[in-house]
This record gives sequence, structure tokens and C-alpha cells, in this order.
Amino acid sequence: MFSVARVCTTLLFVVLLLCQCIHPSDAAGCVPGENYPGGDLTPGPSDKTQSQCAADCNSTEACIRYVWHQPGKCSGHGEHCTLSNGCCYLKNECTTYAPNRCTCSELVRPCVPEKKCAPEQSIPKPPANAKNVLYLVVDDLRPELPPFGHAYVHAPNIENLARESTTFYRAYCQQAVCSPSRMSFLSGRRPDHTRTYNFINHFRQADCGFPLGGILWTQKTVLSNETVDLKTEGGAGQCCTDCTINPDCSAWAYRGDSNMCIQYAHGGGSGTAPNDAWISGASGKWTSTNWTAFPEHFRKSGYFTLQTGKIYHTEEGGTTPPWNGQGMPPNQDPPSWTPGCSMAHVNAVAPMLGCRTNDTPGCAVNATIDGEPLDGSGPLCDKTIGDDAVDKLKHASEVFNTTGRPFFLAVGFRKPHMSWRFPAPFLEFYNESAVNVAAHPTLDPSQPPIAMHYPCLQKSPYVAMPTDTARRNRMFYYAAVAWTDHQVGKVLTALEDHNLKHNTLVVFHSDHGWSLGEHGQWQKFTLWELGTRVPLIIRAPWVSGTQNVKSGELAELVDVYPTTCDLAGIAPPAGETLDGTSLGPLLRGEVAAGTVKPYALSQYPRCPTATNPADFWQSNWCEFVDRTQIRFMGYSIRTDAWRYTEWVKFNGSSLTPIWTEVVGKELYNHTLDNATDYDAFENVNEVGTQSTVAAQLSDLLHMAFKAE
Repeated sequence: MFSVARVCTTLLFVVLLLCQCIHPSDAAGCVPGENYPGGDLTPGPSDKTQSQCAADCNSTEACIRYVWHQPGKCSGHGEHCTLSNGCCYLKNECTTYAPNRCTCSELVRPCVPEKKCAPEQSIPKPPANAKNVLYLVVDDLRPELPPFGHAYVHAPNIENLARESTTFYRAYCQQAVCSPSRMSFLSGRRPDHTRTYNFINHFRQADCGFPLGGILWTQKTVLSNETVDLKTEGGAGQCCTDCTINPDCSAWAYRGDSNMCIQYAHGGGSGTAPNDAWISGASGKWTSTNWTAFPEHFRKSGYFTLQTGKIYHTEEGGTTPPWNGQGMPPNQDPPSWTPGCSMAHVNAVAPMLGCRTNDTPGCAVNATIDGEPLDGSGPLCDKTIGDDAVDKLKHASEVFNTTGRPFFLAVGFRKPHMSWRFPAPFLEFYNESAVNVAAHPTLDPSQPPIAMHYPCLQKSPYVAMPTDTARRNRMFYYAAVAWTDHQVGKVLTALEDHNLKHNTLVVFHSDHGWSLGEHGQWQKFTLWELGTRVPLIIRAPWVSGTQNVKSGELAELVDVYPTTCDLAGIAPPAGETLDGTSLGPLLRGEVAAGTVKPYALSQYPRCPTATNPADFWQSNWCEFVDRTQIRFMGYSIRTDAWRYTEWVKFNGSSLTPIWTEVVGKELYNHTLDNATDYDAFENVNEVGTQSTVAAQLSDLLHMAFKAE
């Protein structure tokens, strides 16, 4: 039993932590159980004992803290240290505290903490009638939810939100993969404008025009050589950016297989020679970097902007201008948030761990229903995010009540992204034997192989996954959805507890759809309805006639930016052209249904290694292929009655489609589709039997993408 003295001492220490804002590891010595993810001096750990790690930090001037992880199988969050003496991490930033039973940490030099999360007094407040915004983004969530006609999925909190909102059941993303989709809806531009098609580039990089693939400069003077990793540092886009930052650099060349970036001095000739390994270009300009991002616009408009979880893609980026540095997209885009009010190092603070077994993409964790594992290993990622959202909402409400400054709080939940890892109690909402599987679990011969994405859980689109495996995978996905719904409910309850429901706009959507075995696909990454369609729910209590409404209006995620501005009461960014259209006039009844937009557009790249079109479904992902080397691009248009798609060769130098070189066409009739049946549509390609419709939609598709 604990003594009274010990309890009092513990309580006193907690009070000191809360009132004086000190870190637990500010005490002397390496404090067990303490961890500070992120802010590392070097990319990886060094093999050192704890005392060696301490000595190393003491002798390194830039080191303010070290974290030492025990060697062997000790795991706090699913990680292991494979080094014989232990894993030593030297830190040069003040980062967020996180418990880990396998680590200890010691503060060696004074830590200058990040700026306290507080409104920026230098920015004028928005108009007096401006509304608060709660922006909820969920990863990999398809609209198989109760508000969309699927009562068997346990999501009572999303269902309750929909009862008080307008639910758009025909809303579509612009590219069905995390980073490009998020770069699109957070900038308000389509992928062909952001030029972000995979996990390498982002819109804060410099614009170097149209680099030349397969070309190397031959008559220029080398200024410097540096290493720019393709997967973690932005590849050719970052090489271009580094050259643009450097006033002495006039041109650059990048080689992806060796991560080599060459900068060239001014002067010299413009001669080039063919070389397939290189991509070359000239110093650029800051075109897209001057765009005002969605949350950034609210910040500039006087809002208190806060963030937690996965809003932008979560790989870490730089923390200083131009916010490139290590990582693919920027680190939650620092210009978007009030300083000190965003979750830095999302992957470290709220890690999305895999399952312990290799034979399943899902697992039930022995944890409480709120996501606290019973083995003490640390909370599940969405609990961490949900708790942080509740804390930030409390802070934002206090600021709003005392100063009148409205807030924009963005909350990004990570599930149901694979692995489908969730607290075990959520399995109780499902009977595995009653879970349906896809009625069409293989690719129809009429559908072009390039439409399929691989790698995929199903080894071949022409051989169905075993029914029992498919049923269990679906159940795991649904359980992960229920787990995320639980966290969504926690945040919505907090909003109501702070009496902010009546004056807060709630916008809820996912970043793209998901296939659960339909067409043999178990992923996003497609241009089918299941890959591109997303749940979109908007609650604006002050707009009459918008409660418990289901809208069949065609909508796109690029519409979210202008719609949120409109409904919250602020103007869109001056001098900028957004690609989306506000849905506000529709919600207010100012325009008739069916008149907001005639179609929705999506696209997706393919990089098959095969040369035979019949094999284009194999190994065709482009996630880490430089955009100049993308072989094909699929372009899809969704009208009221049809979906039409063309897969065409892609010009990597100009980043434009070659419409005359078609490798696949798809046409699907959606005339009777009310968006409730996942098995009834897009099972047979009708392009061969509906040639007149296909020709008309081909013309419309070309016109639409050229206009954009």
C-alpha cells in the first residue's frame, strides 16, 4: 500500500508540473519512463550505454537532452532497440513529453520551450459574427456509415452528427491517396495545380517550371553536391527548392537512385546530354508557396488556429522557412497554425503501430474502450489525438469566452487506416458470421488492368480472397471505424459541454474512400467510386433547413475550403483563385439543387514496371516515383448519371496528359445509384456497348481538365 506521505508527495509533484509547466525529466539524472520524441540531432540512434549517451550529450554543445532506450525486446509502443548497448538519441529541440517504459531521459542544457499556445494579438479579429470552426478529418474512411444507409456499422456519434447536419452522399476526393488528397483540399487546388501526385512533393516547394527527365547538364560549373533523399527529403522537388533558396545557384540536377542533388553556378553553357538517371532544371520561383492554405487563411483572418493529429500528411518536415527540410509534405505546415498550437512530430507523439502478427492487417488490442492498453504500453494513437483535441478545445473555448476571438480547431484521426488496430471491446458490436463480403471480388475482364492498384491485400485481382479472410478483414475495418467514431463523439461532446455547439461550424469528411474487396481491390489508390467517394457532413446550426438533410448534390473536397469560409463568415483569400465552389448558397437555399456543379473530377497516376498492358495491374504504384517519371495518369469524371475514366500516357516534362495515347477506358452507369449499395455498380465496363455516351463524356473530360 502507498503511504499517505508518498501520495501527498506525488500530488505535490503533479501540481508543480501543472502550475509551473516543468518537464518531469527536468530532475537530475536519467529519469526512467520518460521520452521526448522528435528533435533528433542525427537521423538514427547510436549504439551506447546510458552513461555513454549522457557523456555524448554533455560533450555535444547542440545537445540539450538525451533519451536512452533499453536494448533487446523491451517495447513501450511496439518499437525495439536492436543495438547491443542501447539506443542513444541526442536532442536539440524541446519536444513533447511522452511516456515510454523502456526509455529514460535527462535534460543536460536549458530547454527553451516552444512558444505557448496563445492567440496572436498582432492579428485583428475577424468580423463580429464570424463562427468557430471544428474541422474533423478521418483517414481512409469510406461512407459505409449509418447516415449513408449502412446501419450495421457501429458509428452512433457520426450518426447523431448527421441528424443535425446536411450529409452529402455524392462527395468526391481529387486523388485517392493521403498526401496528394490533403495537399489538394488544404490548398483548395487540384492535383494538377499542386503538382503533388505522391509522397514526395508538396505545395510549399519552389516552382521550377517543368524539369527535364533523362537529361543532364554538360556545360555548367558545379557549385555543390548534396544528398536529398527521394523518400524522406522531397527528391527533385527539394533539389529545385534548395537551388532556388541559394542566390548563387542557376540550375540543378537530381539523381534518384543515389539521392544526389547537384547545384550549378551562374554562367556556363546550356548544353545537355541524354542520361536516364538524371532530372535537370533551372532555379525556380515561389509560386505555390505563396498560396494561402485553408487553415492559414483562418489564421490570417484573425482566428485562433489549433491542430492535432493527421491533418497534413504526417511525415516530418522542416520547422523553419520554407518548411521543407527532412520529410515529404511540410510538418503540419507551420504557417497554418497559431505558433505553439499544433501537434508537432505526429508520428512520434501519436504513432500508428502495426499488429504483432504478420498474417493479418487488423488486430484487437486488449485495452479499455477508450483506448488505454491494459499492459500499460501507452494509449492508442487516436486516443492521444482525441485527448489532445479535448484539451485544445477547452483552451480555445476559454480564449473565445474571454476575448471573443473565434477558433479553428482541426482534428485528424488516423483510423481506420491500416493496420486496423483498435480496442478489443469494439468487436462486440459485430457478429463475424453476419458480415457480408464483396459480391464481385475479382476484376471483370471488361475492366482495364491498369485500373487496379498493386500492391494489395489480395494477391491477384483475378483470384478472390478466401471468404473467411475477407469477412474477418471487413470486420476489423468496421471495428476500427467504430473506434474512431468513439473518439469523434468525445470531441463533439466536449464542444457541447463548453456551450459552443450553437455557434461552431462542424465540417466532417475523410481524405478518400476505400475498397473492401470490390473488383479484387483492398485499398484506396483507384478511380472507382469506392476509391474516390467520401463522407461529407456539414453542421451549421444557424442556417435553417440544414438539419437531418441528405443531399445528392455533386461535391468535391476542393469545395470544403470556400464552403467553410462562406459559412463561417469570412471572405476567401483575396487575389487567389481556388478550384472549388462554395456549397453555402445551396445550404441557404439560394440556388436550386443540381446547379452547383455539373461534375466531379479525380485523377490517379500509375507506374507499372511491365510493358504488356495486360500486366499493368502488377507493381504499378507511384508513391515514390519522381513526378517527371510517372508513366500514366488516369483522369475520371463523375456526372449525375455516369462515371467515365481514361488512362493515358503522361508527359513528365510538362506534367500533362497525352490524350491521344490511351491505354484504358472505363464507363459506368450510375443512373439508379442512391449511394447505398456498394455491390450494384461499376462491375462491368460499358465503354464498348455505350460508344456514343463514351465519346460525349470523353470530350467533356478533356474540356474539364483543360479548363482546370
